[in-house]
Amino acid sequence: MSSSPSLRLRRCVVAFAFAAIVSSRGLAQDQVARVPVSIVAGRLVVPCQISAKKRIAANLFLDYEAPCELTMHNRAAAGIEAEAEDGSATPIKVLLPDIEFEVAHRELADDKAFERFTKWYSKELGENAVVGTIGARLLSRYHVTFDLAAGFVEFSAPRQPTREPPPAIDGTTVVPITVFNDLVWFPVAYGDRRGGAIALGTAKYDSWVDSDLADELGHPAGDVGPVVVGGIDLAPFVAFRPERVPHTHADGVFGVLGQNVLRHFRVEVDRVNRTSRWTNTAPAAFPHEDLEYFRAREQGDGGALTQWLEAHAGARLAPEAAQRLLELRLDEDAGPATLKKAMEFVHASRPADLKATGALELMQTMQQAGRANDALTAAELGLAAGRDDRYPDSVHKLHARMGSILLEQQRTREAWKHLLSAAFGLPDDGPLNLDLARCYEQDGRFGRAYSRYLQALLSPDSGAEAIAGLERVQPKIEDAEDFSVDAIEKLIEGKVEGFGVATKFRPDENAKPSRTVLIEWFTNAHFEGQIGIALARDGLRDHFGREYAVLVEYDVPDIALTPLVNPLGLRQWERFVRATGAEKTAHAIDGVVAVPPAARARDKQDAYDAIKVSATARLQRGSDHAITIEAKADANGIHAQVAVLGPALEHAIVQVLLVERGVLFPGKSRVVVHRNVARAALTIEPDGAPFTPTDERMDLTCERTWESITTELTTFLDRREADGAARVSRHATRVDPRQASVVVILRDRESGAVMQAAQVDPTLAEDLQ
Repeated sequence: MSSSPSLRLRRCVVAFAFAAIVSSRGLAQDQVARVPVSIVAGRLVVPCQISAKKRIAANLFLDYEAPCELTMHNRAAAGIEAEAEDGSATPIKVLLPDIEFEVAHRELADDKAFERFTKWYSKELGENAVVGTIGARLLSRYHVTFDLAAGFVEFSAPRQPTREPPPAIDGTTVVPITVFNDLVWFPVAYGDRRGGAIALGTAKYDSWVDSDLADELGHPAGDVGPVVVGGIDLAPFVAFRPERVPHTHADGVFGVLGQNVLRHFRVEVDRVNRTSRWTNTAPAAFPHEDLEYFRAREQGDGGALTQWLEAHAGARLAPEAAQRLLELRLDEDAGPATLKKAMEFVHASRPADLKATGALELMQTMQQAGRANDALTAAELGLAAGRDDRYPDSVHKLHARMGSILLEQQRTREAWKHLLSAAFGLPDDGPLNLDLARCYEQDGRFGRAYSRYLQALLSPDSGAEAIAGLERVQPKIEDAEDFSVDAIEKLIEGKVEGFGVATKFRPDENAKPSRTVLIEWFTNAHFEGQIGIALARDGLRDHFGREYAVLVEYDVPDIALTPLVNPLGLRQWERFVRATGAEKTAHAIDGVVAVPPAARARDKQDAYDAIKVSATARLQRGSDHAITIEAKADANGIHAQVAVLGPALEHAIVQVLLVERGVLFPGKSRVVVHRNVARAALTIEPDGAPFTPTDERMDLTCERTWESITTELTTFLDRREADGAARVSRHATRVDPRQASVVVILRDRESGAVMQAAQVDPTLAEDLQ
C-alpha cells in the first residue's frame, strides 16, 4: 500500500529532525548559543578557535548558502595538524561561545582569496587571519537566528516536529520556507501579481535580483518595485542588485537576500517545521546612492560611473565603481590622461593606510594590460601616500617594480635609483637583486654586478637567471676565479645553511666492511621538506667518505618540473620504487632500509643520526662482490672502465651512472647546491647491463659525449613541456665536467636491493684543468 503525500512529508520531517538532532549534540533543547559576528567588507565574519591536534585563533566566513561544510586554508589545516602524512584526517572542531562544531575533515579552499582578505582587513579582523568558511552543510544542522542588528547569530538544537502552527507573537511575522539544495527559500511576490522564491544568504552584503528577471520586468537596474516576503515589502529597505543568480527553484528564482536585509530584520529559521519568524529591528532608510550606482553600472558608460564617483566619493560601493570604471577604460584602450583619472578614483577609494599596497595591485593590472608607463603612474600615486601605509615594505616593492620597468626601457640611471631605494628595505629579494645586477652590468660595473647576481642566486625566483648573469660577467672581472660550482660555493658560504660533523667512521680493524652502502633519495628541488635531509646528507658524506657510503640524488617531477629532472631519475623511480610498491622506502639504504624522506632544517641532526645508525648497521652485512672503476674526462666526453668481481647472481644488473657532485639550482627547498645528482646512464642499456661474469669477473667499457647527455636532458624537458609542464631553465642541462663523477651499482633488477656500490671521480684532461 502506497503512502499518502502528507504521510511521506511527515516521515521526511521526522527523518530530517532526527539527523539534525544527532549532528547537533552538545546543545540542550532549550539552550541558545549566542555567537558574535561582524560584517567586514561585505562578508559575515565569526571569530573562533579551531582545533585538531593543535589549536589556533582565527576568523571564519559564515556563508549560509555556501555548498560546503567547512573549508580551510592549507596552512591553517597544517597548523592544527588536521591531516597526517598517510592521508588520515583528525576531526576538526570550531570552538565558539557556548557551542562547538565538529567536522570529520575540511574541504579545500581558495587560499589566495583568504590571504588577500586578511591582508586588506587585518585591523577589522583583530589581527587573526580568515582561514576558512562555514557553509550550509554544517549550518543546516541547527535552528539558526540571524540578529545582525545586534551583532549576533544564535544557534540552538533543531525544533521538534509539530503539526501546530507557530504561535502568534506581537511585532513578528511568520513566513513559510522551503529547503532545496541546502538553501532556505521564502515565497516572494513582485511585479504585476507575480510570485517566486528568494533564497536566504549571508555571503554578500547586497540582496540580489536575478538580472534576467530584472531585464524582463523592464528594470535592469534592479528597481522592480515592491518585493514582498510574508507581507513585508523589502523595497523601502534595500536597493536590489541585479546579478545572475546561480540557483534554481521549482517556483522560479527571484534572487537572494543579503546582509543588508538581515541588518533590518531578525530572522529565525526553523528548518524542521519549514517556518521562519521575522522581526523588524531597524527602520527603513533606502540607500539611494546604491540604486544610482546600479543605474550607472547598467548604462555601461564610463561617463555615468565618473559622475557617480564624483558625487559619492566615500560611498560603500565606491571601490567597486572605481574598479569597474578602470576596467572600462582599459577595454576602451583609453589614453594616459583618461586612464590616470580612473586610477585616481581607485586610489582615492583605498583606505588611507593601504594606498601604497593598493598601488601595487594597480601596477600589476597595468602591466598585465601591457601599459608599462601607466604602471609607473600607478606607482607614483602609491609612493605619494606610502608613509602612512600599514605595510612598510609596500613602498620598497613599488620602487622595485618601477626599477624593473625602467630597466626594461633602458632608462638605466632612473632604474638604478629606484632599485637601490628598494634594496634598503628588501635586501634579500631575489628578483630585485637580479635587476640591480643587470643595472650594474649595463653600466659596466661588473664587480658590483657579480655581487648582486650572487645574492639573486639564493632565491628560487631568480636563481636560474642569476647563474647566467654570473657566467656573463665573470670573464670581465680582472683576476676573478673561473666560474664554477666550487667557486660559487665559497662565495655564498655563510649565506646558506650548512652542516658539518666532527666524527669519521672508524671500522673495527679486525672486521673492516666489505660493502660500500648506497644511500639514495628521490626528491624535487622545490620540495620544501628537503632542506633538513640535504644538510644531513652533507654530514653523512663527511662522516663515511666514499669508501663506505655512496650518496645519490634522483630528481622526479612530483612537485614541479625542474632542470634536474631527467630520464634516468624517472626510470629509477618507476622501476625500483613504484613498480615494487616501495614508496615508503623510496629514500633508502641499499634499496632495502628506509631512511627519513623529509626533515626541516632544525631537524637535520636527528635525520643525520637516524641515517647514520642505519647505514652503520648495513655496513656490517658483508658483500661477496667488489667494484673497481677507472674513469677519465676531457672536453669531449667521459670514459669509464668498470670491473665487477664476484659470483653470478640471478636478476642482477650493473648500473653505471654519471652523477654531478655539485649542481647549482636554487629551488623552493632552499638548497642551492645539490649534491651527487644522477644525470644520465653511461651503459648502452638505459636500465643497466645484465651482470654476466666470466670466472667471477665482468668488465664494462662506457663512453658518452657531453653533447649527447645535454641533448638527452634538453629533449626530455622539451617533451615534458609539450605535454603541459611549465617551462624551466635549461642552464642545468649542461653537465660541468669538473663536477662529474661515476657511480657503479650492482643491484637486483626485481627487488632493487643493492649488493655493492662504488664511486670515482674521473681524471681530468689538461683541457679541463
